Amino acid sequence: MEDRRRPLALLLLGIAALVGLAPLVRAGTHKDARIGFSIQTPSQWASIPMAVDERWMIAKYVSDKANFWTEKGGGWTWEHKPDMQVIAFVDADVREKAKLVAKEKRDGRSQWVVEFDSPYKDYKDFLGRRYQGGGWYVKDEKQDKVGDVPVTRYEIKVDKQSQEGPKVIVTWIYHVQDVDVAVQFETLEDAWPKLSAEIQKCLRSFKCVKRSGEALYEASTGADATVYVDESTLTAEQRKTAFAALLTTGRRIRTLERMFGPYPFTELGGIVPAHRLWFGGLETQTRPVYEARSILNRGFEPGLLDHELAHMWFGDNVTVRQWNDIFTTEGYASWAQWGATELTGGRKANDALNRAYDRLKDNDDFWKITMIDPGRSHLFDAVYVRGPMALQALRNVIGDQAFFSLAKDWAQDPGSRTLEEWMAAAQAHTTIDLGPFFRAWIYSPSAPARTAANGFRE
Repeated sequence: MEDRRRPLALLLLGIAALVGLAPLVRAGTHKDARIGFSIQTPSQWASIPMAVDERWMIAKYVSDKANFWTEKGGGWTWEHKPDMQVIAFVDADVREKAKLVAKEKRDGRSQWVVEFDSPYKDYKDFLGRRYQGGGWYVKDEKQDKVGDVPVTRYEIKVDKQSQEGPKVIVTWIYHVQDVDVAVQFETLEDAWPKLSAEIQKCLRSFKCVKRSGEALYEASTGADATVYVDESTLTAEQRKTAFAALLTTGRRIRTLERMFGPYPFTELGGIVPAHRLWFGGLETQTRPVYEARSILNRGFEPGLLDHELAHMWFGDNVTVRQWNDIFTTEGYASWAQWGATELTGGRKANDALNRAYDRLKDNDDFWKITMIDPGRSHLFDAVYVRGPMALQALRNVIGDQAFFSLAKDWAQDPGSRTLEEWMAAAQAHTTIDLGPFFRAWIYSPSAPARTAANGFRE
C-alpha cells in the first residue's frame, strides 16, 4: 500500500484494465493454426502469457534455468533466462492499424475495446527499436530453406545496450504466404555454446500446417482486454493518460520477476476507481487499486505502479503474521521502486540509500520508530523509507546473489510469516553474522552508524 494522505478536490474516473493471464505451460511443440505452422520448443521451457501491450506477439517461452553475468569491477550480478519469441509480421495489405474503439453500452456508458497491431514494420525494425541507441550488430545473415520454406537466418551480437551482459540473438525468419514468422532465441553469450544444438534443432523443426481460415490479423484482443471508462469524471486526455499508465503493468511485472522470481498468480490487472481515496494505491491481489489523482501525476505514477505490483509477491503471496511484521511487505515494496529504477537504467539503489540517510540521519523522531515494533500509530510511515534503506544496506553486506536468492525464496513460498522468520531466513543465506546489522537497522531507536558493517558503500 502506498500511503498518500492529502485532500482530494476532484471526483475522478473509474477505469479497470483487467488483463487475463493463463497459467504457465510446459513447452513441447508450438502450433498456430491461424498462421499455419508448428515448431518445436526447447525441453522444459515454459510458455508465458503475453502482457496487454504484447498481444501482437504470437508466443513467448522462457527457460527454467537461469544464467548469471557480473559487471566488471564487482558491480551488479544479473540473472537472465534464455527466451524464445515468436513474432508474425503480416503483409501490409492484410493488416489493420491498432486503435481504441468506443462502443455504447446499454446503460449509456462507453465500452472501450483495445485493438492491437504489431508496432513494427519488419524484424529489422523490431530489432533496431528494441536496442535503440546501438550496441548490437548483425554478425551473420544467410538465406536458407527449411523444407520448402524460404528462411532468412540472423546471428546478432548485443553488448553495450544489454544490461544483463553480452548476448547472442539467433533469429530465423520463415517466409510463408502473407506472413514473415520470426522465431528469435536470446541467451547470454556464455550460455550459447551449451544451448546452440537444441536451439538449432528447434529452428529446423518448423513446418507449415493447414490454416484454420481465421483472419491473419485479429484486431480485437477480446473481452479480457476491455476497459470500462466513466466518461463523466475525466477529460479524454486524462483517460488516455491513466489508461497508458495501466498498460505498463506487464512490462513492470517482467522487471520485478527478474528480482523476485515468477509472478505468483495467473491473473493481473489494475483499477482506478471514481471514489476519493486517502492512499495512492492499494495492493488488492491481482487487481491493484490506484487513486486517480496519483496515477495522473507523472512524477508519482512510475514508483506507485512498481510499489503496488511488488506487493503481489510481498503482501499478497506472502502476508504478515501480525501488523508489526509490516517491514516484510512495505519494506520490500518500497525497495522494489529503487531496484526497478536501477534495473531499467536509472539511479542506483545504493545512491538512493545514501541520499535518504543524508537527509534523515539527524532526524531523531524518524529513527525512534523501529522496524521490529513500529507501533499502531506508525505502521504506515517510517517503513516506507527505513524499510528500503535497511534492505539495500543488507544487499551491500551479503551481496547480490544472497540478497536476491533470499528475496525469491521468501516471495515464492506462499503463506503468512513474521519479521523474525525473515531475519532467520536472511541469516541462512550468508555466513556473515547479521546480528549486529539487525540490531542497528531493525531494533535500534537511533540512526545506524555509517559503517561498512552496517551496509554503507560510497
